[in-house]
Amino acid sequence: MLVNSADASVNVVDAHHSTPLSWASKRPSAACIDVLLHHNASPNIADVDGRTALIHAALAPSGAERDASILLLVRATGLLDLYIRQARCVLYLTFRLSVVDEKLLCGPLLY
Repeated sequence: MLVNSADASVNVVDAHHSTPLSWASKRPSAACIDVLLHHNASPNIADVDGRTALIHAALAPSGAERDASILLLVRATGLLDLYIRQARCVLYLTFRLSVVDEKLLCGPLLY
C-alpha cells in the first residue's frame, strides 16, 4: 500500500493537481479518505479547477458514503463555515441546473 512506504507522500499531485484524497473524494470512499487523512493527507489542496476534496465529495451522488466522507473532510479542515457556503453553492447550482433543464424540456409550455 502506498501510504505504508516511508518515502511516499500522500499529498503527491498528478498533472491535474489532484491528490489521492481528491480522487478518493470524487467517488466517496469514507474508509479510503479516513486512511489518507490519518496519514496526514491535506484536505485543502485544490486541483486545477480550484476544487478541494470537500468540493469533490459534495458534488458526488448523495448517499451514506458521501455523507460520511463529507463529515470526515469537514472535521479535517476545521472549516465548517466553508462547508456550509460550498454546500449552499452546490445546492443552488443543482436547483438552477434543474430549472434550466426543465425550461429546455418544456419550453414555452411552462415559462
